[in-house]
Amino acid sequence: MPPSSAWHISCKAIHNSTSSRSKARREPGIHRNDRMRSNNAAKPFVIALALFVNLWTAAPAQASAHAPLNIPALESFIASVQDGQASVLRGVYVADRLAFRVEQQPRGNNNFVSAVANVATQYRLASYYGVIGLLAHNTSSGRTFSSLTIGDEVNLIYGDGRVKRYRVAALYRYRLLNPASLKSDLIDLRTGQVHSAADVFAQVYIGDDQVTLQTCIQKGGQAAWGRLFVVATPLASDTLDQTTLRLLNQPR
Repeated sequence: MPPSSAWHISCKAIHNSTSSRSKARREPGIHRNDRMRSNNAAKPFVIALALFVNLWTAAPAQASAHAPLNIPALESFIASVQDGQASVLRGVYVADRLAFRVEQQPRGNNNFVSAVANVATQYRLASYYGVIGLLAHNTSSGRTFSSLTIGDEVNLIYGDGRVKRYRVAALYRYRLLNPASLKSDLIDLRTGQVHSAADVFAQVYIGDDQVTLQTCIQKGGQAAWGRLFVVATPLASDTLDQTTLRLLNQPR
């Protein structure tokens, strides 16, 4: 059972539920762990709605400067983040898109999001629901999330150099009906359907093994006008060893 502290970053929207079930529309290819969701819904819990994380508020002004794109080879990136801690996620890599070091939230602070360029923050609360959540400010690393497309391969690098492979299966873009409200419903920009914050949280952060990258959408002068979620699911052969990496990086 996850802690009942704020799951939101710089927000205190709380949704109490004893029987909440997701009504959000599911994309093909994204499987949910119905048993896990049912068990969680059967007992009282407080949803720390990451949907209302104001990922832009803590980012310093200088973080918004666009750095030149300089993506290293995957093998080189692995070497740069490897530290021997097999169970700790240390990097996320998408060829020609991004190569970010992954920072863990400090113990007891589920609200922390790094404002450092080329860094994503692993969202601890998502782990309670079987999902790897990666957060970034839209004034810093998060701006790169919008360049991801269906089919892009997402590589997660652990401290021992192990690589788990995922593929982007869905992109969700939502507008907050009332950005000033911590309990605002959200409009799916693709379908026009309105969803509660709890439904969207369940859609992107409760399920089987998957990666969810989250940032804010800025529009009309509002830095937190909406939310972008990029969801990636495991590839059939989801782990790369070092020998395979060397073969993939050999000149053809």
